[in-house]
Amino acid sequence: MSRRQVDPSPEILQQALVTHLEERIHIRDRRILDAFRTVPRHRFVTHVSIEEAYRDRAIATKQLDSGIAISSASQPAMMAMMLEQLDLQPGHRVLEIGAGTGYNAALMAHLVGANGHVVTMDYDEDIVLDARQHLAANGIENVEVIRADGGLGCPHSAPFDRIILTVGAWDIAPAWREQLAAHGRLVLPLSVGGPQLAVAFQAQDGHLMSQSAYYCEFMRLRGAHAGPERLGPLGSKKGFLIGNEAALPVPDDTIYDWLKGPSQECSAGMQIALRDIRLSLWFWLGMYETGHVRIYAAGQKAKHRRIPDLLSASVPGHVLRGTSGLVNADGICLLSRSDDEANPFSLRLRSYGRAEALTQRLLARLQAWDAAGRPPGDRLEITVYPRDAVIDVPEGAVVMPKRWHQLVLRWP
Repeated sequence: MSRRQVDPSPEILQQALVTHLEERIHIRDRRILDAFRTVPRHRFVTHVSIEEAYRDRAIATKQLDSGIAISSASQPAMMAMMLEQLDLQPGHRVLEIGAGTGYNAALMAHLVGANGHVVTMDYDEDIVLDARQHLAANGIENVEVIRADGGLGCPHSAPFDRIILTVGAWDIAPAWREQLAAHGRLVLPLSVGGPQLAVAFQAQDGHLMSQSAYYCEFMRLRGAHAGPERLGPLGSKKGFLIGNEAALPVPDDTIYDWLKGPSQECSAGMQIALRDIRLSLWFWLGMYETGHVRIYAAGQKAKHRRIPDLLSASVPGHVLRGTSGLVNADGICLLSRSDDEANPFSLRLRSYGRAEALTQRLLARLQAWDAAGRPPGDRLEITVYPRDAVIDVPEGAVVMPKRWHQLVLRWP
């Protein structure tokens, strides 16, 4: 007689997630592990199975009609790492931009204790209502959920010992600096020329200094304080998507026509791994080249390999395959590969349009990156000053101007 299989209980799955965070992610703060052990995630993501709730992955919670997600429950490992960066202490007052399901606010409420207070805010009324309901249903009382543009912060509850964003930001809004207590800490996914770093900033005299950073990928901040970056359709026709920060030098449809036309390839003269591109090269190109873009193909364009297939992404109903490179007024040059399976592989460059000079420019950037030791993005030291501040730029540093601030970036 066969035994009936018994599904694991929520408690067993929850403990398995905690063990994963401890052993695989190496979370050192035992209080954070205790928070994950205490706060039941499945009660905040009730639209998925209990098994799905305790997997170490993000869960989309709100989507546009196009299928693009605009709100999610963040990946637990990323949440734990950012909470460790935040360094919450009992009694702290915390502001969270991006309420989501309320789960992260619940974890923070556990960490700051009964004498602490968490304010979490979101742009959408339905998200705010759901977060309130989840927190109330779990008996969490030291969290206030408000609907507002996160870029404005929450002045009536300031100052805050800690501020955290669970959405990607292109710049640091003035309100966040103004509402951060002296020597407070700000943790946010910050765009560095396209790719993001989850950076912990410590407030110092007149500026912010990075303390730690991790590679991350978060949905972008919406509203009046959103940045110029985009990931959307390339032109008026279907098939290609583009991700860029700076204004493009030519119309979208021109780039579309280039990609449908003839191309040329050449060797870059180096071996490279996929992780080198995502964790290092993207940051190098984003720092030094305003023409750095990501290009993806969807549908039949992806099947027919109209562009190099180095990087993959997915949205409901679509598999996106693509790469990154440089664009100027004459053409576009993209990273390519010699073998579809090997990793590492021999890096190649594929160009479209009249991109001979651009190809040489990208080759020079690649050679400089390789000579510098292929530094990882998460080792960047970042100092943030007001946009109008007069600063002494250290040798070898790069100044990246933003809307309200300027970032001074350097590898140690």
